[in-house]
Amino acid sequence: MITLLVPTMNRPDFVVRLLRYYDSLNFKHSILIGDSSNHEEFEKTNHVVDELNGRLNVEHFYYPDLTNYAVSYKLIQKVTTPYSAFLPDDDFLVPNSIEKLISFMEKHPDYSCAWGKTTIFSLKDQGVHGQISAMGPNNEATDYSIENNLAKERLLEHISKYTSVFIGVCRTQMFKIALRNSLKMNETGNKSNNTWWTAQAFGELSTSFSLVAQGKVKSINCLYWVRQSHDQRYLFNDTFDWITSSNWLSCYNLMAQQIVEDVMMEDHLNKEETYEVVKQAFWAYLSGGIEKKYKAKYFRKNSSFWGSITKRVKMVPGAVHLVRNVRAQLNNCELLLSALLSPSSPYHKDFMPVYAAITKQPVKTQ
Repeated sequence: MITLLVPTMNRPDFVVRLLRYYDSLNFKHSILIGDSSNHEEFEKTNHVVDELNGRLNVEHFYYPDLTNYAVSYKLIQKVTTPYSAFLPDDDFLVPNSIEKLISFMEKHPDYSCAWGKTTIFSLKDQGVHGQISAMGPNNEATDYSIENNLAKERLLEHISKYTSVFIGVCRTQMFKIALRNSLKMNETGNKSNNTWWTAQAFGELSTSFSLVAQGKVKSINCLYWVRQSHDQRYLFNDTFDWITSSNWLSCYNLMAQQIVEDVMMEDHLNKEETYEVVKQAFWAYLSGGIEKKYKAKYFRKNSSFWGSITKRVKMVPGAVHLVRNVRAQLNNCELLLSALLSPSSPYHKDFMPVYAAITKQPVKTQ
């Protein structure tokens, strides 16, 4: 019923952890790995893919020099299942929740995606296995549904609580439409400079905006997405570097044209009206992001008072994790590690296989 699309680049340990997690649960759906790694790292992953052949329905493809979304475009051409989901190699999508979301999607054809609750963890020591030092709610946007009847309304609602919806269970045909300009964006960038990251950022935005334009998004009460914070994450460029990169306008025009086409198809507006909607939505996204990133870069860290307080807090062993846990308790205590480990938690059964995959010693491979 569903295919998980896993783009990856030079992080074989995370991919191996993910595959062993799904193998431990006897996962029967399809997994496609699009690998942009160097040859040595590619072979490390491929060795485990071969080992699991016959137990997991997994295929491994080599796609050098492509962004996550160009890789996903390549992968989705191979998908034969009615549903697909984008899965970062360092995260987990919970199988029982996937089934719940598919069940909802089967009954509601006007929805493009469905998702559930998200939590994020960090380890005491960096890597893929070890003791969890902090855990709490993340991407609270996945707690919300986007159910406006008009595409233009859904687009503006999406901006107000933005996170990429394609992490949810998506209709494959809609996902394929949403990815249609990813290769063109990839061609505007070069991996040796920030233009590649500009293509990556716009690939995310155009894919998410397009899926919201094509249909509604449903949030269901289940533990769906477990994320990891770590020092090997690939992060987007500084906002200023993003908007001043040489291929920014090329990528924006590709995205704007795509979303105009999608909203026009759904709402039957003329091109001029639709462009104004897309302009408003992107302007809202851009202005909020610029202000937030500007303050974070130039005020919070460099403020003499708060900077000194933050520095002192960080010097106290465990203080940062304590602050994060307190903040999580104030926001959503049911997604704290202590709550998830309790058998009384409604998410306990779904969390424990993830917990085992994170904390147990890795299987040694040749």
